[in-house]
Amino acid sequence: MDEPIMLSEQEQREMLELARESIRRRFHHLPVPSVTAAETSILQKPLGAFVTLHKGHELRGCIGRILTSDPLYVSLPILARESAFEDRRFQPLSMKELDFVQIEISILSQPHEITDISEIKTGTHGIIVTYSGHKAVFLPQVAVEQKWNTETYVSNCCRKAGLDPLSWQDHPVRIEVFTAFVCSE
Repeated sequence: MDEPIMLSEQEQREMLELARESIRRRFHHLPVPSVTAAETSILQKPLGAFVTLHKGHELRGCIGRILTSDPLYVSLPILARESAFEDRRFQPLSMKELDFVQIEISILSQPHEITDISEIKTGTHGIIVTYSGHKAVFLPQVAVEQKWNTETYVSNCCRKAGLDPLSWQDHPVRIEVFTAFVCSE
């Protein structure tokens, strides 16, 4: 398993500010802000990430990439815009809403396959369920927020993928796990 991902407080602040500024600039038809990260910074690494928007206690948008070749400082502002304006579950964010939205960033470790759901550490592991062209992802914090046990977590991920919730018990469903470093405003 990979080393845990850690971002300094300064890196967290920079990424959250970058995400917010990227969304703000979209309202004015300006390009994504350009950033140069230090060569030794984790921000140079091509790590998977999700940007989640909350308005109060409600989800307002969430878009991410499990795998990418782009460094974080390139992918995060793009994901922030996609979360705000392209999550098909929600209307595009309005300028009035921006001040009321909290941004959360999840930086993902490299996923690896498991053979038994008992290997899942609920609250620590995010999961990816794949079977016969169907695929779904849950970030680690989802199980905690929903108060799900491991079986419910996996069953709901199967349902999200368009599968029978218990398909993980009878089919060769592929389950991968990953960890996430999460920071928010």
